[in-house]
Amino acid sequence: MKKVRTHICCLPRELIPLLKSRGLVFEDENKAEDYLYNVGYFRLKSYLFPLRNPITEVEKNSRRISLVREGLIKSENFKSGSYFETALKLYRFDRQLRILLFNQIEKIEISIRSTLSNLICDLLQDDHWPLKGESYVNPKYVNSLRPKMVEAYANSKEEFIKYDFENGGIKDSERNKKIRGGYVNEKFIIEKLEKLPAWMVFEIMPFGALYHLYDNLVTRISTTKGQEKNPRKVISNYYGLHEKVFRSWIQEISVLRNMCCHHARVWNKIFSTPPTNCTSSKYPHVDFEPFLQGEPGSAGVTYNNNRVYLRICIIRYFLFTLVPSSDFKKKLERLLYSDDYKNTVDIKSLGFPDNWEEEPFWKYDPLIEPKPNDEPSTWQYKNIRKRGKRFQQRI
Repeated sequence: MKKVRTHICCLPRELIPLLKSRGLVFEDENKAEDYLYNVGYFRLKSYLFPLRNPITEVEKNSRRISLVREGLIKSENFKSGSYFETALKLYRFDRQLRILLFNQIEKIEISIRSTLSNLICDLLQDDHWPLKGESYVNPKYVNSLRPKMVEAYANSKEEFIKYDFENGGIKDSERNKKIRGGYVNEKFIIEKLEKLPAWMVFEIMPFGALYHLYDNLVTRISTTKGQEKNPRKVISNYYGLHEKVFRSWIQEISVLRNMCCHHARVWNKIFSTPPTNCTSSKYPHVDFEPFLQGEPGSAGVTYNNNRVYLRICIIRYFLFTLVPSSDFKKKLERLLYSDDYKNTVDIKSLGFPDNWEEEPFWKYDPLIEPKPNDEPSTWQYKNIRKRGKRFQQRI
């Protein structure tokens, strides 16, 4: 019979004595109680985790912890000299990090939306291509895209959509009314969506759907000039990346964006998959060693590729093209080395290597260095070998 987990609800005033009995120190119990009420112990628990002792053999046996999960479980007791206020500093740092990253992701997201619309409209010579089957490798992909767009349209607060509903005689209270199997006004919404130009469609499309749309685009288009082009490559080349790298990176940006939007923990988050290797780009003088996959401590690899550091590098790369004058690096350094956090936050928990700011990638300034060659067909490569693997690196 499966064992049912039971939890006892503890109010903040009851939690504080419990945590004190486990070795946690409070400088101001009244302030701590306010935080536990307004933020919640479950959220703060992640920031208390680094302060806890390693699990003992006695606890392993009593709690029946699987060997697979040993590394993710710690003792209930805290290390000597652990303060609740230290966890609060980690919480505030994580919040400021999310705000900083989301401000930069916003620029990338808007750019990708606009680029997809403009470049594909130009290639196809069709302003209404997003909901047409012939725009995709598998025409049936539209059947999975359409319900997402219907939901986005029905719940959007954009003025042009409100205007459509008003003209259609549909009350605001009924616009997103559901029945079994869909929306009451689904037929009306689909008719309106099919008439919307691409730039309006991308304005309301969920960012996560952009990745799947890009991944399903046709791979060959005959232009009006008689040329054949791959829309995916046209878009990725705009950012100076190869198709597979760009596809992987926008997925990573999408995951990180959602984490920032929903206030999830980012600071020491372990991501499930590493970004795809980038061994060449339109910036030949930038060292892309940080983007080569590997485990820390092996063959010169000092970073951790499943932490947020590589996602921060991806953000900085996009800013080379979008905002060459960006002060993202300065803001990042100001946060990491501020007096409030420099003695509390271990930047290696974010995946940062030693002396990261001295790497060529971070020292590169697009306003000072020569402008890159944006045409991938003219790029020149040399074969290199790293950690037993062959790569092509831009000269």
